[in-house]
This record gives sequence, structure tokens and C-alpha cells, in this order.
Amino acid sequence: MAANMIAGYGALPLVGTPDQVVEGIGDFAEAGLDGLTLSWVDYHAGIEQFDKALRPRLVEAGLRAS
Repeated sequence: MAANMIAGYGALPLVGTPDQVVEGIGDFAEAGLDGLTLSWVDYHAGIEQFDKALRPRLVEAGLRAS
């Protein structure tokens, strides 16, 4: 079971446009979660996408400090 959790099988995927992903993160925050772990199939491309597309939207939504 631990190997499955480490592989991400216990995860809840957030898939969609940057706005949809930020909305999903907002839904988790409203439900009381105060932290998330994000991962991507291509980690380097995902981090770049996070920096350019997601982080500004998260800051605008009040979900992340600038």
C-alpha cells in the first residue's frame, strides 16, 4: 500500500486549464486544506507551467503569497 501511495495512486488529479486548476485548488482550500503536493508527468515542464501560468493566478485568487 505504501508503494501505491508514493506512486500517487491515492492522489486526486487536478486536470484542466490553468483557471480550472486554480479553481480546484481554491475548492480544496475552502474545504479546509492548507497545503498540497503538486506533481507532473514531465516535472520540468510542469514547474515552468506552474511559474508562468498557475502561480500568478493563485496569487490573484489569494491562495498564495506573491
